Amino acid sequence: MIGGLIGDNKGAVTKTYATGAVVGDGSAGGLIGYNQSGAAKVQTSYSIGTVTGINQVGGLVGWNFSGTALPKLFHRDVVGTTSVGGLVGENDATIMENYSTGAASGTTNVGGLVG
Repeated sequence: MIGGLIGDNKGAVTKTYATGAVVGDGSAGGLIGYNQSGAAKVQTSYSIGTVTGINQVGGLVGWNFSGTALPKLFHRDVVGTTSVGGLVGENDATIMENYSTGAASGTTNVGGLVG
């Protein structure tokens, strides 16, 4: 779990940002690597660094397991192999009012917003 700001999130993240590049294997995110638990809400935050990984690679969150992702932006490139998304690599929770303007590339489960 590698994030530009937080590796493993279980709480509220508000008005934050990350600008550096992130490189990792699983659950690599520009802001948060792994966003878990119902209390894990990400609000008014963004990431602008390039994210490179293998699985669950997202511009903002690598794996949004049961957290909530509210208005955010990611606008750099995301490169991985499986579950690669411009905003979230793998999503099992709620995403509302988000967008991504960066490119996402990989081989399996790749999406401009969610892998």
